[in-house]
This record gives sequence, C-alpha cells and structure tokens, in this order.
Amino acid sequence: MRGRLRVLVPPAARQIGLTAPDRFGDGPGWAIGSWLIPVGALWLPYRVALEMWSAATPASADGGVGRARRWPVHLWWALFVASVFLDRFAALRLDAADDRHEVRGALGQLLAADVLDLVAAAAAVYFATRLTARYGRVARQAPVPHPPVPGALPQP
Repeated sequence: MRGRLRVLVPPAARQIGLTAPDRFGDGPGWAIGSWLIPVGALWLPYRVALEMWSAATPASADGGVGRARRWPVHLWWALFVASVFLDRFAALRLDAADDRHEVRGALGQLLAADVLDLVAAAAAVYFATRLTARYGRVARQAPVPHPPVPGALPQP
C-alpha cells in the first residue's frame, strides 16, 4: 500500500521536502490529502502550494533564504476558488429557474464558470511549470550529501 500512496504524491512535493525541510512543514502526503478534507479544501491546498513555492525559492546571493513573488500561486488559487463558487451559484440558480429566461441566464453563468475553469487550469499549469523550474534551480544549489565510507576516518 505504501508504494501505491507514493505514486499519488506529486514528485515535486516529495523532492522539495527533501531539499528544504525547514521551509516545507507539511509532509508530502498533504499535497494530495488536503484536497480530501471537506471544508479545509478551500485553503489547505493553497497553503501547501505556498509552502512548496517558498521551499523552492533559490537561496539569495549571501546564502540566506531567497524571497520571490508569489503571484502565480495567488492567481491560480483565486481563479480556482472563483470558478468553484461561480459554478455552485449557477447550479443553484439553474435548479431554482422557473421559466426559460431564468434557465438561459443560469446556463450563461455555467458557461462562464466553465471558461473560468479553463483559465484556472491554465494558471495551474503555469504554476506547476514555474515550480518545477524553481525546484531545479534549488536542487542544483543544494549540497549533495555523501554517505559515510566504511573504515574512513571522520573529518574534523
């Protein structure tokens, strides 16, 4: 079972947690599990995405923690939440429609929600590609730990 769960967790969440454990507080399982919590799904995936984004921030020139703009995360999440709420509102309006004018208005809102879903998906793809590129830069900067050699003398 553990092997199957490992496949579900996005590789970026696993790898970012390894390169920056001090900046990625949640375990990699939260990248998937946060979507399954009924009310928490409105902000937990966003929090995980922000942690991944900050953990994938390359170090600054002086060796400190780098600072980066978070607008790709904010844009994706705002579009996603807006599309969910617009879809729910339009579905309720369609259920309550009595005549064809109300149905037509509700269907227009459903179409707008679908278009917003597509835009949110494009923003998610942009966020994921930027996160992957950022992680690649961080991984190249990170020191590679070497396992101890049996019989070697400890370094001072």
